[in-house]
Amino acid sequence: AVNNIAYAFVVPIFFVSVGLKTDLSSFPLSALPFTIGLLLVAVSSKVIGCGLGAKLGGFNNFESLRVGVCMISRGEVGLIIAALGITSGVYQTSDPLFAALFMVILLTTVLTPVLVRWVFKLPNQNDESDNQSQTSPQQKPEYSIEV
Repeated sequence: AVNNIAYAFVVPIFFVSVGLKTDLSSFPLSALPFTIGLLLVAVSSKVIGCGLGAKLGGFNNFESLRVGVCMISRGEVGLIIAALGITSGVYQTSDPLFAALFMVILLTTVLTPVLVRWVFKLPNQNDESDNQSQTSPQQKPEYSIEV
């Protein structure tokens, strides 16, 4: 019950308050290479790290890629860390570092659904159950993921 109240009221207020504090107009173009580099590290670390974990957990290569792509988004945790940085005085909302962090959080949150749709449309050559499900529609897959 408390969890439902938090997600219904407190969490949206937190996200709105952090978003309203963000001053993207102060984002200098000189910080763009850092932001792009940070975005590449953020995306590749999630795909590789989570994909490797899935592989070690018994998933095949293609399923591991799917797991890695599904884990790219950094929305909630990233904003909490950014907000902690502001409240502890590490940086201000007008700081280019905060703007870069906010942009990476925003871009990973927006990119994840697009990449998830793309990776789930790719033909899965490693999974025999996908090939069988194409030839016999009555057979149910072991798992299903709704996107």
